[in-house]
Amino acid sequence: ILAQAQLRSSATRRAHPAPLAPRPPLPRAAATQVAMASQTHVVFMNFDATGHINPTLSVVAGLVKRDCKVTYFVDKVMREVVEAAGAEWRPFRAPGSDRTGLLYGLDDAGTRELVPEGEDTGKLLGVCMYDAREVLPALIEDLRALAPAPAVIVHDIFVAAAQAAAHVLRCPAVGFVPHPGP
Repeated sequence: ILAQAQLRSSATRRAHPAPLAPRPPLPRAAATQVAMASQTHVVFMNFDATGHINPTLSVVAGLVKRDCKVTYFVDKVMREVVEAAGAEWRPFRAPGSDRTGLLYGLDDAGTRELVPEGEDTGKLLGVCMYDAREVLPALIEDLRALAPAPAVIVHDIFVAAAQAAAHVLRCPAVGFVPHPGP
């Protein structure tokens, strides 16, 4: 089987025409546009907790080293950390709020709307879904404004808005679990 594959491979190589002569270099502005169009853009989305952020930083630095553009959506308290790894920082935005990160618990409006009186407000999934609804419109707007367009969204599994935004943008999404389990 290996010999047949090698024969097919060598036959394929012979069937291809000789390479074309090199093209003259592009003017600087055109070369920059071509590079931007071909640069892979990876978007990260995360919570501002060190146990969630730290495992991603070496991945970000490795992608940047390989000439990928990396944009990182996280609270402003982690801005210097993600920028030191080589990523461009972006906030999560919610209408009517000055926060730049994701919620760890329901805010007053979410509690009034979603939690029956006397119930516990610490249900993580409900917080994630409420927060996704709050940040999703601005997040999609911010993602559409990125250049080049994101090739993939890498997100903490608790960032519910990431998966929804990826679906809207028809972009692959990769969820990660940066912390050990039981």
